Amino acid sequence: MAVSSNVSLQFPLSETTTHKELSEQSKIILNHRYYLKDENSQPIEDADGLFDRVAWALAKVDKQYGALPVEVELTHKDFYFMMRNLYFLPNSPTLMNAGTEQGTMSACFVLPLNDSMQDIEGLANLYRQLLLISPFKILLLFF
Repeated sequence: MAVSSNVSLQFPLSETTTHKELSEQSKIILNHRYYLKDENSQPIEDADGLFDRVAWALAKVDKQYGALPVEVELTHKDFYFMMRNLYFLPNSPTLMNAGTEQGTMSACFVLPLNDSMQDIEGLANLYRQLLLISPFKILLLFF
């Protein structure tokens, strides 16, 4: 039984070899905030490594939804191309955490809360949900 895919192998975005040059300020910010660091806080990746790490982390999710390896590869290449040419940059948690064991890539969460001073149980449930999402951040609310 043959497996077919509706992947278009026409000239993917990533086949373009030119990249936008990053400004010096961009390089400083990437180094300070986003590059993975070793135990001495020295960067172990550059901009290309950062974009490659994030692109792979985003593309690999497609495997869970039945994508073929060639589709994952094309998605990786297209994400990399878009980031490297500054057409698209994900949010900070994605740049910091994608491809690591650090957890979430979301910058915000929307949680329901009834608009009532009498809804103490609702408030308790909200704090429980917040703790499940990010224990460290909720602790900051109390200090």
